[in-house]
Amino acid sequence: MKITTLIIETLGNHIEETYLSLYGPQEPLYPKALNSAARMVLELIANSDALYHDVHHTVQVTLVGEAILRGRHMVKRVNPDDWLHFMVACLLHDIGYVRGVCPGDSDTAFVIDAEGNHITPPRGASDAFLTPYHVDRGILFAKNRGKDVPYVDTERLARAIELTRFPVPDSADHQETDTEAGLVRAADLIGQLGDPDHMRRLSGLYYEFVETGTAERLGYSNAADLAEDYPVFFWNKAQPYLKDALRYLQLTQEGKQWIANLHSHVFAVEHNQFYLGPFSGKKTTD
Repeated sequence: MKITTLIIETLGNHIEETYLSLYGPQEPLYPKALNSAARMVLELIANSDALYHDVHHTVQVTLVGEAILRGRHMVKRVNPDDWLHFMVACLLHDIGYVRGVCPGDSDTAFVIDAEGNHITPPRGASDAFLTPYHVDRGILFAKNRGKDVPYVDTERLARAIELTRFPVPDSADHQETDTEAGLVRAADLIGQLGDPDHMRRLSGLYYEFVETGTAERLGYSNAADLAEDYPVFFWNKAQPYLKDALRYLQLTQEGKQWIANLHSHVFAVEHNQFYLGPFSGKKTTD
């Protein structure tokens, strides 16, 4: 059996069991629906050749999302409907990277917005080429696949996926942090930045940035530059959107571990103590 298959099956079973441990027989269709959704989405993402936005990343985001919601449930009740939509949104947040999943995709061109516009990647491009369009594509996928499921509110899923857009737009409707959508965004960021393997996986993220032109725009010439920018990115760009999620995470044992991971990475980079991932070496000047 393939390792990826084991990961997919394990996550599907895990989120089903978590739902049952919290809600028991309430909304009896939901636990199997969550298991099925996890297996379907991860099977699709497993077909992607994006170097960073892969099954591993989606699993991490889903797990931290679950931890956030468990903490919130301790403060105020999260009902089964809220749990279902939140977890499905976490699973779907990066589905837009995968070629061929959206209505209107063909073998040579891929839909990029609700108006049906398409783009053809250059020869040799990976799925990371779709980074600028993946949020819109994810919304299209969610609306198309969820429209015939009576207990799924596709607008809720669309709103949550929309708020994972990054950099965060300045508009007021993207500033919420203690809502379903705002907490899905937090799960996305913490699932990346608090991943125990974050430093080791930075080379993949760097080469996605190279493909999209982001590395050049941000002045990164190698993956070590990206690693060294971690503390500044965390404190200035990510942390302002994480405060409510961190408040919920600190209430559970698993959540505390996610917080420790985040701060450990910051400390390690600030003190040049990271040994996994890109070799730091000495910077060269032109």
